[in-house]
Amino acid sequence: GGDEGGSDEGGGSEGGGSEGGGGEGGSTTQVDLSIFNPADILCSIGGNAQLAEKILRRFDGASSLATVEAAVAEADVDGVCKAAHSLKGQLSYLQAHQASRSAKALEIEARAALNAGVERGEDLREHLGALATALRVEFGRVRANQRALLERLNEGMTWHDVCQN
Repeated sequence: GGDEGGSDEGGGSEGGGSEGGGGEGGSTTQVDLSIFNPADILCSIGGNAQLAEKILRRFDGASSLATVEAAVAEADVDGVCKAAHSLKGQLSYLQAHQASRSAKALEIEARAALNAGVERGEDLREHLGALATALRVEFGRVRANQRALLERLNEGMTWHDVCQN
């Protein structure tokens, strides 16, 4: 595992890594609607802003990412499959479609290896490692966007305001 939110920092956002830039040290970072759009989160739960904020504040995923990376390092294909599936679900709650697709690609490749009976080998580890690296990059972008959105909400912006920007 890396240092990407491997332990909870406490507070509302639970974890936080610095991968992907953004929002540290009081600087204002733009919410990037291409990573996930707050309006999509609201729509997916019937417009309940309180629930949307709860989902946003509770999203962590760092432990699932660490599990993915550890399983890749050990060439534990079943572990990769399960952890990628879990992270895919967590990312889908945020409507983080690209990151969710990265987790799904890793899950599909790991499942294909399991189904083919290929559970070990350096080529497999390298292939899954490349997919896990792409997932880490997308995950970092999601976390940076999460921090930027939480920063806006903590500044007193409403979900409606955030969705308009």
